[in-house]
Amino acid sequence: MTETQTSIDQQEEEETRTKTKPLIPGLPNEIAELCLLRLPYPYHALLRSVSSSWNTTITNPSFLLSKQSLSISSPYLFVFSFNKSTAKVQWQSLDLSSGRWFVLPPMPSSFAKISSPHALSCASTPRQGKLFVLGGGESSRSAVVYTALTNRWSLASPMLSPRTYFVSGNLNGKITAVGGSLDGGGEATKDVESYDPESDTWKESARLPMVLAKYDSAVIGKEMLVTEGWAWPFMFPPMGHVYDSDKDTWREMSGGMKEGWTGVSVVVRGGCS
Repeated sequence: MTETQTSIDQQEEEETRTKTKPLIPGLPNEIAELCLLRLPYPYHALLRSVSSSWNTTITNPSFLLSKQSLSISSPYLFVFSFNKSTAKVQWQSLDLSSGRWFVLPPMPSSFAKISSPHALSCASTPRQGKLFVLGGGESSRSAVVYTALTNRWSLASPMLSPRTYFVSGNLNGKITAVGGSLDGGGEATKDVESYDPESDTWKESARLPMVLAKYDSAVIGKEMLVTEGWAWPFMFPPMGHVYDSDKDTWREMSGGMKEGWTGVSVVVRGGCS
């Protein structure tokens, strides 16, 4: 018997023992696997050391596929902190199913230090556990994505236009980047583009009707609301526009909303606050 054949036989024997040994004593393996599926990814390295059966189950490709489908009902909340003295960004994630916070791995080296947290823009697809960070790196066209399923960052296709100090949002699963500055504080742009995570491609969208300053934005349904977000009292009448992703068109925001929107916004259950 060759050394290769011996190794194969040992592997098959180990797999047989794993299949017959219960993952959690007293529970059918199907139920035990559902329990493991609900454990946050940062614990997986620790879980793999519990037993060979757990290690085999957690590293099985079918387990990862099952976890990916389960994440549809397990959204994440992403937040970041910026250290002014070191210019470093740290991301954290709240797993809403377990109520636990986790520190995300460092972003790729191109985002190791940024000039300002406002230089980059972020959007997420929380039910898929994905976070998109745009601009602000070595190249103002940079785009990276964090995937909670694998607890890793990966590079995405760069944006079509360089931009900093802009806004972005998730519109029907596509990430839309709006306006911003071309050189970090000088010439402004009206360009708008949309990223499709499925195809890893960007395409141009309808341009902003005019340049806005001090952006804030919110996505409600199929629409993205973009405003200057100035503080009261206004030296000039505030400006704001609404993007309809179905029609790929912009319209002016209503006067009352423009005047009342003077700070950072948040969308809760389909309403903007």
